[in-house]
Amino acid sequence: MSIFDKINKRLSDNLYRHGHYLTAPHAKDHDKIVEMVDDLMEFVKEDAKKDVRGKVINLIRRHKRHDVEI
Repeated sequence: MSIFDKINKRLSDNLYRHGHYLTAPHAKDHDKIVEMVDDLMEFVKEDAKKDVRGKVINLIRRHKRHDVEI
């Protein structure tokens, strides 16, 4: 199984586990984004997690399409 298959499986498992929260209409976009980014942080080296997390959240915030629901 390739690294991308492993990542895809883990992300899919997380989506199935947390999907009700991620798609809940009462959840704020920021909360959804933060939760998704936090799930990805397990793939980042420990010493870089804080920096990478902040950069990814800011990138998504700056470039988020407003016509798409998260």
